[in-house]
Amino acid sequence: MLENCIKKVGPTIICVTMLASMAACQKSPDSSLVVNKDFDKMIEEAEKTGPDKVKIEDIADIEYDDYVTSLEDSTLGVRVNVNAKVNIPKADHLSVFRVKQSPFTQDFIDKVRAELMGDTPIYDGYALMTQTKGEIEDIITYWCAAMNETDDETIRAEYQERIDELQEEYEAAPAEIVLTDYPSDGKLIHSDDSTDPDSEGVFVVSNGSDGIYSSLRVNNSAKRSNELEFEMNKVGRADVMSSADIEPYIGDIDEILADKSNKEKPENYTGVDVLYEDLSPISYVQLKGETCTLTEDEAISAADSLLEKLGLAEFSCYDSGIINSQFYVAQSQPLIVYRTHYALTYYRNIDGVFLTQSSGTKNNMSTGNDAMLYGKISWPGECITIWVNDDGIIGFSYSSPIEITETVVENAAIKSFEDVRDTFEKMMVVTNAGKYTTKVFDIDRVRLSYSRISEANSYDTGLIVPVWDFSGHCETASDGVIIFDDYKTALAINAIDGSIIDPDLGY
Repeated sequence: MLENCIKKVGPTIICVTMLASMAACQKSPDSSLVVNKDFDKMIEEAEKTGPDKVKIEDIADIEYDDYVTSLEDSTLGVRVNVNAKVNIPKADHLSVFRVKQSPFTQDFIDKVRAELMGDTPIYDGYALMTQTKGEIEDIITYWCAAMNETDDETIRAEYQERIDELQEEYEAAPAEIVLTDYPSDGKLIHSDDSTDPDSEGVFVVSNGSDGIYSSLRVNNSAKRSNELEFEMNKVGRADVMSSADIEPYIGDIDEILADKSNKEKPENYTGVDVLYEDLSPISYVQLKGETCTLTEDEAISAADSLLEKLGLAEFSCYDSGIINSQFYVAQSQPLIVYRTHYALTYYRNIDGVFLTQSSGTKNNMSTGNDAMLYGKISWPGECITIWVNDDGIIGFSYSSPIEITETVVENAAIKSFEDVRDTFEKMMVVTNAGKYTTKVFDIDRVRLSYSRISEANSYDTGLIVPVWDFSGHCETASDGVIIFDDYKTALAINAIDGSIIDPDLGY
């Protein structure tokens, strides 16, 4: 199992301020490499052989020298350093598949709940988001104070209207939320959200009477993709709302802290670095009552066992390591509570080749009325993430499940590494040029794997194709200030036709 697991976990750095990078106007990429993709022509291309094509069986056993080169264009603000291993999967063939987006079925949701929550009574998680009389009273107080600070009668009338609305809500609101008053059967419910009318979902929680606070959320949305998330802990409902709103569910903050003397940011910390107005130094304290002493092999074994029980044995561990993830941000003091656990990333493994989704996420920001009604439409790549510590599975997330509907090419012919290397050197700089930013790439891996590409006007159908992925560390700066720092795919090249895949368009 571990030979399929590439052990490379680096810290995730989330900047407080992000600036959008805009494409530069100085140069345009070669149009032949970025044309719209015709699936029928691509399938024909995958079946063609010739001097510029190879089969995986011809290159699987080749030991490539490290790929070393450097590229730079100061006018476009891009510098690329390459010292990369070339990874070719040990497979006897590569195929092309038709796929479609797949919603979570009630049967699968029930299996997840049975495996991760057992027979623990469940309740409607949305009930915890209901405002109590006390919370509404605080909001009314705020608007009353705002109204008293202005003499503008028009504004005062608007404030009074809002106060009257809140007063009606106050009369109907509960004094407190008692979860046992909101039992749930865990069944999918069709959404009444006008911005996503075809979606359905379920959100259930335990009441913590056994000392375990667990939750399971599912959302099926053709427009925003399908997501399932499970989380559990022993201290409170830190998963119910954003970290800025969960303090009432935690109770006494000191009761959930472990060693308070160690306040430095831990290694491999993942989370948002919160800035406080008085610029007080932030303390990082570990969550009390959780340990992570098991080995990596044991963590992967636990995750593999869960996936087998859920009927997901076709997934294999791709990435693993111990991380310290943000659990809670205190409002009353500059304090972040973190928990330590293994984070395991699983991808679909097709005949020894991972579906890594190197081609990016298909995104579209609608315009006009559609933007107001539906907002952003997206189709991320399929991925399973599992968190494990000494308590077992404490987190399980399954994003964008797909269904393979047809194998359209059994043994595809692909572009060789030498061929796509030339494309990389020709296109890497111009496709990453920024108008207001500079970028420095350190490419350390070239990988041949599977990725889903999308049809131009579809967010639920596509093809799985072989892709050459050039990955590495990327540092983006604006006016000399680093605003983005991450490890990512720098360029994805379709191995069938050698075209550049746009990570936003998805093809």
